Amino acid sequence: MEVGDWVLAIGNPDKLRSSVTSGIVSAKSRNINILGDRDYAIESFIQTDAVVNPGNSGGALVNTNGQLVGINTAILTHTGNYEGYSFAVPSNLVKKVIEDLKQYGKSQRAVLGVTLNDDIDDQIVNDLKLPDHSGILVEKVFENSAAATAGIKPGDVILKLDQTNITSNNDLHEKIGSRRPGDEVNITFYRSGTTYQTSAKLKDINNSETSEGSSVRADKILTSHGFEIRDLNAYEKSKYHINGVRVVGIYKGSTIDKCNMQTGYIVTQINGMMIKDADDFIKKLTELSEVVELTGFYDFDKSMSIYPYKFKKST
Repeated sequence: MEVGDWVLAIGNPDKLRSSVTSGIVSAKSRNINILGDRDYAIESFIQTDAVVNPGNSGGALVNTNGQLVGINTAILTHTGNYEGYSFAVPSNLVKKVIEDLKQYGKSQRAVLGVTLNDDIDDQIVNDLKLPDHSGILVEKVFENSAAATAGIKPGDVILKLDQTNITSNNDLHEKIGSRRPGDEVNITFYRSGTTYQTSAKLKDINNSETSEGSSVRADKILTSHGFEIRDLNAYEKSKYHINGVRVVGIYKGSTIDKCNMQTGYIVTQINGMMIKDADDFIKKLTELSEVVELTGFYDFDKSMSIYPYKFKKST
């Protein structure tokens, strides 16, 4: 996607269902300062002039081929309504968060561990003896961070990340934000008249290199019923004080789909038997003959609900 490309914004502004407006991409990697945390916030919006109003948030921004390029998120306004500027979260970041939620139950945020300045003016160029105004200046490196381990120091100017030119703070945050803790990136930077290269193994904000969470289970017995599950993570167990599994995928037209179950459902019992984890759930499901009764709840409604269904056991 490039600046000037035509896009369509879809949503439900002012209770006008399924409205479509058109415009062009006005800018990429735009920072509008709506997130307060300068060190960790990712503001790398797609700016468009497609008309977006309250009610469009969460709607699709698509290109002329109907491909999703972003999710409509914000407008700049003094009146509360559209004044010419609308902003969407890039689809590559959205996709990564969805995958994280399915696999881990929460977003796995990778950070480099630096404070950056992308306003490299003539004074900075002269003081650091830089060849030009390219790159972004490292102002601070956090202790034990990925950047510190990789040898990055304050005063360095980051030029590239994995061979991609870095032109702004938002540009770097977006690219790092599409990774997970433990991923490795190559960094090209300028220091004291010389260009260097290093690699950094990304960490989370707690300086851990390991993504936390549970793997998605798609065993044959599960897919034959039409769903995928994962173990509850430590946060979920602590929050709800229960054991069980979370449904993270439902196949359209399947037995589970016909029960009207929604993804996100937390199963705590199967046919009245308490569930410990995914292995326990799959074992109990395999031992059943025809009738299944799943008991559990949703995050938005803590009251217990039951999904009974029948299935034909394969031989």
